[in-house]
Amino acid sequence: DKAILHAFGADFQEISDDEKLKFKVKNGVKVLKIDDGKLKQTGVKSGFIITHVNNKVVSNPEELQHYLKNTTRGLLLEGVYPNGQRVLYALGL
Repeated sequence: DKAILHAFGADFQEISDDEKLKFKVKNGVKVLKIDDGKLKQTGVKSGFIITHVNNKVVSNPEELQHYLKNTTRGLLLEGVYPNGQRVLYALGL
């Protein structure tokens, strides 16, 4: 259900093979744009590539949606920005 992703206030896209090489990651989902929602409140910016949620690999928006839907306490988002900065974000639900 895409409403889960919408509640986080962002649009997501699986990263390309070129992006995987460029950012030295094996997987990831890129935050395309940020609207009002949980991610904006946490400080996540567009362009952030989410590689893991709660230490689980995220390869596409469907996996991200699954983890968000099945989490009841909080989220730990791990990833990288296009400038190479690796970041961890913690979100309460």
